[in-house]
Amino acid sequence: MPPESEPDIMLLDVGKEVSLDLDGDGEKETLLVEIITDDEGWQQYAVSIDGTNLTEPLSLYFDYPDTERYSIVDLDASDSFLEIALPDDGPSNDPNTTFLRYENGALTSLGQVYGKVTADALVFHGDGTISSTMRLSVLQTWYAPVVWHVGQSSVFEPITQELYYPIQTENTPVKTAVKELAAYEEMSLDSARSSVAIGTEMTFIATDNEAWVHCEDASGTPFWIHLDESGQQVELTDGSFAWDGIEGLSIAD
Repeated sequence: MPPESEPDIMLLDVGKEVSLDLDGDGEKETLLVEIITDDEGWQQYAVSIDGTNLTEPLSLYFDYPDTERYSIVDLDASDSFLEIALPDDGPSNDPNTTFLRYENGALTSLGQVYGKVTADALVFHGDGTISSTMRLSVLQTWYAPVVWHVGQSSVFEPITQELYYPIQTENTPVKTAVKELAAYEEMSLDSARSSVAIGTEMTFIATDNEAWVHCEDASGTPFWIHLDESGQQVELTDGSFAWDGIEGLSIAD
């Protein structure tokens, strides 16, 4: 588990120069984060250090950057760097934060983490990891807590979990079987198999984010439903798969 201590986050104004030692060499750089308009009319971040725009070689793209604030955070207390955190509202209300590191006179992108740093949606643990959420990729539009780290691709990615436990709210719709679903006792095609009757209401408890969803019916009885290779269709009792086997799924663009 990540440590509980959280480093200080510097919340800074877009369009105002600040002096910071970003790379730990003992000398302060002049940092300016501003908003420019690209050739297609979209607002984009431009990050200049000591008067030179260093974001152009990175070919970064932002859907709806924050025109007022960004942050500086020390992702890893064991190294000498401070990272630049640029918040973005995302393409379809999918907010994210892009992290940049200044090293050897250039900026490097560490990729994106889901959630806006300016909305207190990220928890920094000071060891290079960040607690946040991610959008799950199976069956519907839903989200689960995860811990992000810089993986082998040198950009942030969620640490793989055996199971992901989706965020539940008061507004989470009840799911109802509208076709007879195959039900498994365990997360295995070799486990005991039964059926979920039409009209059964269920709650999604967890998923492997690949082919299985752990459910409970209204009485609290647990079972697993199996998904096809795309992760979007649910198995029926006759062994076929259907897009429309469950009513009440949350589907967003």
